[in-house]
Parts: sequence; C-alpha cells; structure tokens
Amino acid sequence: MKKTISILMLLFFAASITMAQQPSGKNSGQNCKNMPKIEEMVSDLSALQKRRLTKITEDSKAQIDKLQTELKKVRAQVHQLMEKDGDNSADIFPLLEREGQIRTEISKEMYRCRLAIDEVLTKEQLSQMRQQLAAERKKMAKPGSTKKGATKNCGESHK
Repeated sequence: MKKTISILMLLFFAASITMAQQPSGKNSGQNCKNMPKIEEMVSDLSALQKRRLTKITEDSKAQIDKLQTELKKVRAQVHQLMEKDGDNSADIFPLLEREGQIRTEISKEMYRCRLAIDEVLTKEQLSQMRQQLAAERKKMAKPGSTKKGATKNCGESHK
C-alpha cells in the first residue's frame, strides 16, 4: 500500500512539474522554431536580410530540435523509472534535473534567436513585426482571457 501511494505521489509530482513548464495557449512560448515567417510580417526586407534571417531561424530550429529530442529521451527514462517499484529517487532526481537544464537551454536558444533577429531588422521593421505578432496573439487569445506577462516571442524586442 505504501509503495502504491509513493508511486502515485511521485507520478503526480512529475506530472505537475511537466504541466507547469508547458506553455499554455496555441502561441505561448512561440520561438524561432514555430514562429511565422518574418518575411510574411515585414514587407520591406532586403535580400541580404532574408538570407540572414533564414540562417538564424534554421540554425535555431536545428538547435531546438536537438534539445527537444534529448528532452523526450529524458522524459521517457523518467517515466520508465517511475513505473518501477521501490524508491528510484537516486535515479529519477538527476534525470529531473537534466530535464530542467534542457528546458533552460531551449529558453536560452529562443532568446539568442530573438537577439539575432533584432540585430538584422531596422527599428521600423521590428516595430512592424511586433505589431503583427501582437495582432496574431490577440486573435489567438481565448475569449475572456486576461493573462499578463506572457512569454515573448523570439522576434520581440528585448528592451
């Protein structure tokens, strides 16, 4: 009985952590991997800017994909260990720490992408893109939602 309760509590704990770290809403936590194409939001990009932005977003997407693949493997290991009887905390806790580290690296990569995009666009283009992103977020927001402090997109200013 104690084993069952311990396992259920551990599963609840892990599920709570996972859910708390997941962005809510369709566009929450939007990053360079799933962000709409910048050339669709900004009308006056030069050929050089388009090439640079393509490279930035492709490089960022590749890095995020790599990290997400590693994250999936770690999650699978955690779930596998949680299904075993007994106290597996010595094996599970380091994996949970690694999961947090991977999520942090994904957030850092999203921020690096945003900074790189900011360097390529002019102030006017940044303003145009921010307006487009705000309009998209407004369309995607749930009716009656008043959530403040949502995660910024990689194309939004860091200032």
